[in-house]
Amino acid sequence: MSSARPGTDLAILPGVPAFAKGLLGLLLAFAASSAGADPVAVRFPEGTAHGFVVLRGERGDVLAHGELLQAPHADGMQSRLVFRFADGSLYDETLTFSQKRVFRLLTYKLIQRGPSFPEASEVSFDRATGRYRARIGTDEPVEGTLDLPEDEYLIATFHYYLPFQFTHQGAEWVGDESNAWLGTTWDAAEEQKAEIARNFDSVAEWAKRENVRILLGEFGAYSRAPQDSRVRWTSYVAREAERHGFAWAYWEFGSGFGAYDPLAGSWREDLLHALIP
Repeated sequence: MSSARPGTDLAILPGVPAFAKGLLGLLLAFAASSAGADPVAVRFPEGTAHGFVVLRGERGDVLAHGELLQAPHADGMQSRLVFRFADGSLYDETLTFSQKRVFRLLTYKLIQRGPSFPEASEVSFDRATGRYRARIGTDEPVEGTLDLPEDEYLIATFHYYLPFQFTHQGAEWVGDESNAWLGTTWDAAEEQKAEIARNFDSVAEWAKRENVRILLGEFGAYSRAPQDSRVRWTSYVAREAERHGFAWAYWEFGSGFGAYDPLAGSWREDLLHALIP
């Protein structure tokens, strides 16, 4: 047992300073093995929380009063748990995590000091840089870098409506200026196709660099554009997305851009075949 007050070790963790060293071991093990481990799926996303907690010893005596605060932060959530002990000791743990389909630790920091702990300790970790640091008592800090596996569940999405004057000609929500674009055609000229290819190349290069998959989440041309140009543009964008390995979703089903005519109760065959040859 440590020299900590009776019940403290049981209520927090056995040999608290060993926890800081153990965290480094866990991080190293995580880096080596989690690529094959199943991530924790998000079934119920975490939300804002604020609570006050009490830490008791084995006999029910109050050792510390604490506060838990969790709130949105940057790309995810930040959760902080602080215990302030009667003898002046401090336990301060802060972590941030994302919850996009799976839970993912982004940063971690633990500070503990005071007579309730055998030694003061401080542990920190940042996923973006892979940096970790731990200092126990008066020892020299242990620090380094971890190469963590990427999140295989991530997918990035973008929308494509270029050239805008073609895809949104006559669109009422754009404003009166869109009426001046009426009659704009897309003729599959080499320079027109090259512009789309360049844009998709740029997305593909970014996706490769970030190691994420891509969904072309929206593309379409408004119904007031010349129909033959709509068909040519739609077909080219869909094939170019497929050539780059992008999944795609057309905008939209049965309204101003729609491939389905709800009044006629039938598909607009030319648009349907442009999407699915």
